[in-house]
Amino acid sequence: MNAIVETARFQLREGVTPAHFLAVAERFTTEVGPLVPGLERRELLQTADGGFLLIARFDSREHFDGAKTAIGSHPAAAAFSDAIDFATFTLECHDVVQSAHLTQHRRVDYGSQRTLGAGEGTAYDWSKDHVVIKTPLELTEGRVALVEDTLKPGFHLPRHHHRRMVEVFYVIDGEVIFAFDDETVIATTGMTINIPPGTWHEVTSEAGAKLLTIFTPGGFDHYFAELARSSATGPDDDATVTALGEKYDSWSR
Repeated sequence: MNAIVETARFQLREGVTPAHFLAVAERFTTEVGPLVPGLERRELLQTADGGFLLIARFDSREHFDGAKTAIGSHPAAAAFSDAIDFATFTLECHDVVQSAHLTQHRRVDYGSQRTLGAGEGTAYDWSKDHVVIKTPLELTEGRVALVEDTLKPGFHLPRHHHRRMVEVFYVIDGEVIFAFDDETVIATTGMTINIPPGTWHEVTSEAGAKLLTIFTPGGFDHYFAELARSSATGPDDDATVTALGEKYDSWSR
């Protein structure tokens, strides 16, 4: 059975201080965590915008689905939920892929992924793009994915945005044009482009370039894997890109 990584983002209710919430969260972890079968890891992180990121890993879909029942109406769980502003709450769940179909791309022995040599990693190749996954979602419990991206001459990624995901681009070589609603940036070797959620952007590279890209929370590496299975032409297939993009938080409308 595949493990499940759950990632939740949220803000606190008005009047609830971070210090109070962290105390509530500690009580939740101490009193409720041991009651949840199959819960392998739970981590609460405070984000730069004052919100929170909660990551939980379950050893199976069965235990993930049964978590709410296991938690029940425990007072510590109720206090934790009462502090959250659910109007800001977003939730993503990803399977930790361990199927035979993906074994060659996604090794589950974490020790073997500690060090990757030049050119190593899961690779996907399309007419205008070549992607190598250096750090998969599973290795970081859903927090981040790192991708080496070689843009081929004539690369064009249409205007889109991400509702939850943050992208960080570091230009290793070449020139990449990032067109935002309020400015256009020509990124050259050594430059870093940080794109927070909700920021519309379009990316082009006339002569080609090489980038390192960080996605957080992780999961966009699953987008590349599913795109490779769904379409031989990859990013040239607009219908496939649109459908899978929305599934993995890349919105063009």
